Amino acid sequence: MINLRHYSLAIRGLTGKCVDAQLITQGLSETGSQSIEKQQHSSSLPFNPEKPFFLPLILQGQMIQSFFRAASRPVSKLTSALILASSLTLLASGLSHTPGLSDLVGLHAHASTDRIGLASSQSTKAERALMLDITLAGDALIAAGDRGYILRSMDQGQSWQQIPTPVSVALTDLFFVDDQYGWAVGHSGVILHTQNGGQSWQLQTDGKRTNHRVVRYYQQSVEKLEEQINQLSGDAQEEAEIALEALQFKLEDAEVALEDGPSTPLLSVWFNNRQQGWAVGAYGMMLSTQDGGTNWQVHNLKVPNPDGFHYNKIAALDSRTLLMVGEAGTLYRSDDQGQSWKALDSPYEGSFFGFQLLPDNHLVAYGLRGNAFISSDRGDSWSQLILPGHESVMASLVHNQHLILLSGSGSLWHTPISNLTDLSNLDESSNQFAKYPLSRALPISAAYSSGQDQLTLVGFGGIRTLAFDPLSVQSGKSAQKPKSTTEENQ
Repeated sequence: MINLRHYSLAIRGLTGKCVDAQLITQGLSETGSQSIEKQQHSSSLPFNPEKPFFLPLILQGQMIQSFFRAASRPVSKLTSALILASSLTLLASGLSHTPGLSDLVGLHAHASTDRIGLASSQSTKAERALMLDITLAGDALIAAGDRGYILRSMDQGQSWQQIPTPVSVALTDLFFVDDQYGWAVGHSGVILHTQNGGQSWQLQTDGKRTNHRVVRYYQQSVEKLEEQINQLSGDAQEEAEIALEALQFKLEDAEVALEDGPSTPLLSVWFNNRQQGWAVGAYGMMLSTQDGGTNWQVHNLKVPNPDGFHYNKIAALDSRTLLMVGEAGTLYRSDDQGQSWKALDSPYEGSFFGFQLLPDNHLVAYGLRGNAFISSDRGDSWSQLILPGHESVMASLVHNQHLILLSGSGSLWHTPISNLTDLSNLDESSNQFAKYPLSRALPISAAYSSGQDQLTLVGFGGIRTLAFDPLSVQSGKSAQKPKSTTEENQ
């Protein structure tokens, strides 16, 4: 039997961290959908593992109607052109990690549990595989991506050495707190750690162990609330009983996930120092550690996220303030180093994939269909930036006093930061983004400034370097004046 819980993410939009470059990989690689359990705990389709099917036959008739009925969460709008351009290859990559669905279309793969314990294979093609993030550790560039691949460069991206890792699942995000200590997170809830600048990596935890933690977390939460209800009366008791029902559902869902195995990907990791850190991901998963990752605690209920929307990015704005962005326009801020979180008013309802801190505490957040917004008050209010296209923005960086935005369909847009930081003067002459010409329009997941006039890009097709000289490119048409923050834009 195939439980629809595992595949509804693919139907409702595949809004994971590396969407557009990673969309189908993120959605189909060991990613289960908890939204189906909220509608029907026993939804399943008959399946004969001895008789392979073809994907077009699966997505026909009553079967596709069942998929759409199961996918109950809001669907973020995607750029269809990008999906058409990259879906076939990304689908193949995603299916290679998806046990049930890969059998369904005649492909074969190790179960996700096996892939956690299966070391990444050494490959001469690793440098050209799908790469999802890149960062700096001292003098070393570190890139990570599909099949547990981690690569390291000591010459500003001119050559790369593949580093063995203990897993073969996709790695989605990297963070180094200094030149030695770093972490990588990925599919099946894996968290890897290095203490020598990325020269070797160890598995700290995975989705199997996290599933057990989540079940205990909700069991304890249910027991605590049941004790409190006995001491309440009237409206307070009624409200507590409603909250208890929601908690019991989350516990049931966690128990189903425990039976199904490690399917929830982690999408972002951030550390304050060598001891204190956070890892977040799909379906409202939030973990923290106070001992460098030796132990991880679940904090799913700390964030007001009843629908379990994905968290795509977490990072610090200053020494006490954390920001987190995610699916369906979700924006959260913590002003006490992650002890408590509040939801911020969002300028639109599409997914956010990341954000970039600029000088003078300015902040740019970006997401689907070229939607990007700037804030000067740590996310309390936003003004819209007008980009040259409607491609989903997947990543950003600051390079030579320019803000660079990178799209999932292979575009690079840039503007001098000075054009953006005076919000009172964002007019047609100042709010300009230019499109930088690239030789190959391949989906980009992330980039890093690897030299004075050089960027290293990662994404579909692997790793490539780019000579970046914005003065050599004339700006395009003037941008329009920012729209009101109350207007919805998807």
